[in-house]
Amino acid sequence: MAQQEIVIQDLLRKRTSFTREALALTIKSDGKGPRYIPYRQVICVDFEPTPGLLTLAYLFRKKETDPLTLVKIEGRYQGSDTEVVAAWAESLMAYVYEDSGIQRRRRLKVFVNPHGGVRKGASVFSKTVEPIFRAAQCPLDIIQTTHQGHAFDIAKDLALDYDAIITVSGDGLVHEVMNGFAHHKDPKKAFSIPIAPIPTGSGNGLSLNLLGLERGFDVTEAALNVIKGKHMKVDLFSLTQNGKRTISFMSQALGLMADLDIGTENLRWMGDTRFMVGLLRGVIQFKPCPVQLSYKVAESDKMKMANDLNNLQALRNSQLQVSTPPVASGGLPPLNHLPDDTEGWTTYDQPLLFVYAGKGPFVGRDYMAFPVSQPDDGLIDVMAQPVSSRTEILSSLGGAAKGDTYWQPSLHYIKAHAYRVKPLSPKGALAVDGEIFPFEEYQVEVHQKLATLLSPYGYYAANFSAPRSSKVLPGSKKRKGNESHFKTFSPDPVGVKRNAEAISIEREANIARNRALLEELELKQAVAGLGIAAPSTSKSVLKAKARPVQPKKRAKKEIAEVEADLELLRAQEAEERLVAEERARMASRPRQHDLDLAILLGEEEQEEIPLLAATLQGIAQKTHPRRVADPEAFTYDGDNAKQKAEVVELRERLQSMKIVSRAKVTQDRVYSAAYHPEVAKDIIFFGDKHGQLGIWDARAPPDEVADEDGESQTEAAEGGKYWRLQAHWPATSKSSISSIKMDPVNAHNVYTSSYDCSIRSLSFETGISRQVYATGDGTLISSIDLSPTGNEMWISDTLGGLTHLDLREDASRTSWYGLSEQKIGCISLNPTRPNFLLTASNNRLLRIWDSRKLTEIAAELSDAGPEATGLEYGTETVNQWINTKRGKGCLRAEWHHNKSVSSAYWDPRGRSIVSTSYDDKLRLWEMSSELFTSTDSFPSSRPFSQLTHDCQTGKWLTILRAQWSPNPDVYPHFTIGNMKHSLDIFSCKGDLVARLVDREK
Repeated sequence: MAQQEIVIQDLLRKRTSFTREALALTIKSDGKGPRYIPYRQVICVDFEPTPGLLTLAYLFRKKETDPLTLVKIEGRYQGSDTEVVAAWAESLMAYVYEDSGIQRRRRLKVFVNPHGGVRKGASVFSKTVEPIFRAAQCPLDIIQTTHQGHAFDIAKDLALDYDAIITVSGDGLVHEVMNGFAHHKDPKKAFSIPIAPIPTGSGNGLSLNLLGLERGFDVTEAALNVIKGKHMKVDLFSLTQNGKRTISFMSQALGLMADLDIGTENLRWMGDTRFMVGLLRGVIQFKPCPVQLSYKVAESDKMKMANDLNNLQALRNSQLQVSTPPVASGGLPPLNHLPDDTEGWTTYDQPLLFVYAGKGPFVGRDYMAFPVSQPDDGLIDVMAQPVSSRTEILSSLGGAAKGDTYWQPSLHYIKAHAYRVKPLSPKGALAVDGEIFPFEEYQVEVHQKLATLLSPYGYYAANFSAPRSSKVLPGSKKRKGNESHFKTFSPDPVGVKRNAEAISIEREANIARNRALLEELELKQAVAGLGIAAPSTSKSVLKAKARPVQPKKRAKKEIAEVEADLELLRAQEAEERLVAEERARMASRPRQHDLDLAILLGEEEQEEIPLLAATLQGIAQKTHPRRVADPEAFTYDGDNAKQKAEVVELRERLQSMKIVSRAKVTQDRVYSAAYHPEVAKDIIFFGDKHGQLGIWDARAPPDEVADEDGESQTEAAEGGKYWRLQAHWPATSKSSISSIKMDPVNAHNVYTSSYDCSIRSLSFETGISRQVYATGDGTLISSIDLSPTGNEMWISDTLGGLTHLDLREDASRTSWYGLSEQKIGCISLNPTRPNFLLTASNNRLLRIWDSRKLTEIAAELSDAGPEATGLEYGTETVNQWINTKRGKGCLRAEWHHNKSVSSAYWDPRGRSIVSTSYDDKLRLWEMSSELFTSTDSFPSSRPFSQLTHDCQTGKWLTILRAQWSPNPDVYPHFTIGNMKHSLDIFSCKGDLVARLVDREK
């Protein structure tokens, strides 16, 4: 392949070059090392000759364990030979699509189930998947399903002019679409349209089988499969029951296997872990499956089936996978196996624990049920588990994710052309593709290569290994050397060898967790630990144990009963432990859903709900807008006498202050606080280290407690009334509340930002806390501020960026600006001129920005449409922008401190600034109104005053931040704590006017 280099230049004059190598596209940018993009991950190359604009869209994974991210590069080709660039772009598109047997710009019909699995389908699609489809220029027809059977109704009448059907859900939506196609007027043509899942359900078995354990739950990998996947023909099943024919694509389950699916619907919050819990529960209950199983067997030798799979895989790896051409019209295949057909059928007459039949190795991340399943062999894999002991079944579960249950000696595993089941009892459970079906007689047969899926590899993505043992398995021939290992999956689109041990971290975690639980089920050791000896053949032992009233036979029976009881007890404990561990794991995740007061207060404080609700609703009865000061207030044009008089008056008023209430409002160290503007009450909000929001009604009557004689008395130690709400989760230092802000319009909502990477809003009217924003990449939020209208929020983070969020729009439609190479710890909006932003950063700089110029970056440098989400502009882009003619005035002023700047805030007038720094200085600025009317940078950024103040809080104290009083009616002043356990109050000119001390503490 010719290594032709194409060079473009973006609007910031940054050069980027593209070179086609043998296995990947090489991208080089100014100041950055080369990036190698496999051709499979290049999804669009577009060149417009008239403006000379080249656009490249690709998916990139920073680390092996990371999901793919969408990257778009756009710039102008500076040369005159635009025909060469146009040919290069078209040649690259042809290479990554048509030359690989893939159609570009597939027309997609997308079914989105917003209620499936953990109920994130709609948001995952709109935020992550849809932008990838649109970047690949795929025409989309999107519909959100509203009820069960909705997709079936659409699919049976669907126009067959789509290139693929996409299901954003679990496996249930695929089942609906398949059966809708079966009722289509042209079923054969309908089934020729490939289906591809986006995994947002609980089990996502089909996605696991197509993408493998490492990527089976990765929605970005699934989106790439939609764009670049190849047609793979798969078998389907017809299940006939009482004359009704149903299409099944994945599995039919009876007994224990049905219970683990439909019996765990209430555990959907656990994700796919619910299936392992269901399996353990089924083993505990150990109910027999009262059915008669018959089948038309094709193969029953386990070793031969594993060998056949290995040989077939080697053959497929040596062949070029090509897309399947469209098929002609036609109806459903006829049924070849009638219910009264008995020739060639075998009946399995042993008592059964379960029957499980299906297609595709995985039914969940924890369970490879059908490891030798092939997509198009025209057969169905059937396994029947005879009733045995719990110990035997539990012993194989530790390796269930690797298919170890296949080699369990008692498991009857076959490949069949068809099978039928006749219930022997009216009570039982039947699940088909995870859906509940009547427990009645039914028959299943296979239709070879009836349906089509999109697959990256053309076969199931599963690794399956035979046990490395010298023992010969039942029914198998002795093997030599390394023939016991069968590798059925080697996904490598660009031919690079992977380390055989580089498997999914999450998969290994699942296996380790299950194995650990099962290792605790050491039933024989548990019996021995109780001092009950195992039966022995030693005569001396038997003689010593002999008792006239305790025959040997009786002893054996009782020991067996004790073993069974202990076995059951240990299994029950294992299930409870697994559920508890899963609950703990879920509890450690940030809570993204709406939270009411009952959840926020916790179970132990439910009696406090009425009073708290009444207090909050009482505040919401009146509006409390943020009072805006006059920018020219308290400006005396150098009249020092008037200024001194204001300071004297302020000092006199502050000297009369006294402590009227004390309370430990939060359990842990306070990180942030805010005073509510309600004048009739003293309502203060505190955010602590562990995500707790304390609400203190400081003047409320204190609670009464009973003394030793039962008489009520007022609690003297604390004043007022307070409540502790767990606003952010988990309740650890990962959820510290970094800032608290009141809604500036009416103060009926309080906003909190947290190190759990989220921002929540608590409504006083409804008592509901809802998430308004969360960083998607784990970036910690350090502070927030709101515009006077309450419609816009600016968010600073630990990566040195500011995020602009319009609260009237979806939270995904944000713009991020990299303003510093280090953490920005504080953001402050000018209250009278809100387009002027003040940032304080660990890079020692205080900066003033004009947000109007910042937002122009999006208009000038981005071609994103009105629906674009998550726009990002890095530090390099911002720095280049402020040095351009159009970006002049974006950065108005900056001042370099000697150490990190902890905070910087505007006063209520929007003309004074106070900063706090680790260099033990408080700095003061005063800005004239004329500076804000100009578009130029401020002529001087030098502070007019520097106050020495000990700011060395160390590791165990909250950082000191000087805060302005929000009262516009008094002379501007600010308060800051000091290391001597007091509060210092300074005027806007730097005069110390008061020092507040609690003498009793």
